[in-house]
Amino acid sequence: REYKTLMTQEMLKNNILSGDLICVCTEHQSDVVDQYLTVLRDVFSLIEQCHNGRDVYELLESPVCHDKFYRLN
Repeated sequence: REYKTLMTQEMLKNNILSGDLICVCTEHQSDVVDQYLTVLRDVFSLIEQCHNGRDVYELLESPVCHDKFYRLN
């Protein structure tokens, strides 16, 4: 969940609405796909750093996402 939150956060910083799924279709122009993959590569690099010991919580700017659907009130 921490990595999913980090991925969403970092993608949003680059104006890309994304979660932990990759959905590409034939209607996406190559420059859009290239931008997505470039940003995704950077996010994966951050995740790799965290996997190797960097504290993911120092990178997160919001609470960790929920893992289940349930009412929040």
